[in-house]
Amino acid sequence: IKPIMITGDHKITASAIAKQIGIMRDGDMAVTGMELDAMNDEELDRVLEKISVYARVSPENKIRIVEAWQRKGNIVSMTGDGVNDAPALKKADIGVAMGITGTEVSKDAASMILQDDNFATIIKAVANGRNVYRNIRNSILFLLSGNMAAIITVLFTSIMALPVPFEPVHLLFINLLTDSLPALAIGMEKPEDGLLSQKPRDPNKGILTKDFGFRHPHPRKTLPRLQLPQQAFDIQPRTSQQPLQRRSVRSGLSAARACALRTRAPFALLR
Repeated sequence: IKPIMITGDHKITASAIAKQIGIMRDGDMAVTGMELDAMNDEELDRVLEKISVYARVSPENKIRIVEAWQRKGNIVSMTGDGVNDAPALKKADIGVAMGITGTEVSKDAASMILQDDNFATIIKAVANGRNVYRNIRNSILFLLSGNMAAIITVLFTSIMALPVPFEPVHLLFINLLTDSLPALAIGMEKPEDGLLSQKPRDPNKGILTKDFGFRHPHPRKTLPRLQLPQQAFDIQPRTSQQPLQRRSVRSGLSAARACALRTRAPFALLR
């Protein structure tokens, strides 16, 4: 996250404050609104990443700064509290208005409102958003892995005319006991330390990516491997399937518990 100061104050004043709080570093530039107007888009793109302070800017300048960063493929957040900030708040990917000192116009144009007007709250919001996305992804992965395992097992045994591994009531019992509650628990995982140190995800990629399904082996995917061999080599007649079904249910419950632990946050057991 790279913070940039955009202010109506004098260039010298803005640069001094930016250096004190760590926004402006050695080699960075400070640009006024008039100097920005003298640049075309190509010139601005060449020096954009070196500019840390914009002083004496107009509402049009703010919109142009947001568009320049968006052209480089960045997610841009804009903070503001006045009426003249509303166009840039609307143009940014995430507009952030001040809840205490902000005008109603800026609040209407923003995507998020800081109730305490504290800039540090944005960091907490970013961490919370990353945690929510990760928990949703883990919950989907947990549910998909379990349901696909059961579908593959039942489908294969039906095609091969093997004994039925589950009765409908068994599947309902497994889903009720090992799917619903663990999925809710996985969705409520708290963020761990280092969540903000991870690289941001590509906003153009969906949830069901190659990494999502193929590079994260789960114990529940072993459910068909555990049950299909015992189905194929079971010599009991079809009139006595209860022992086989008991083993299938136990395998399903054990795989579900292991999968719930494996799908949790990176700091969890078995990760």
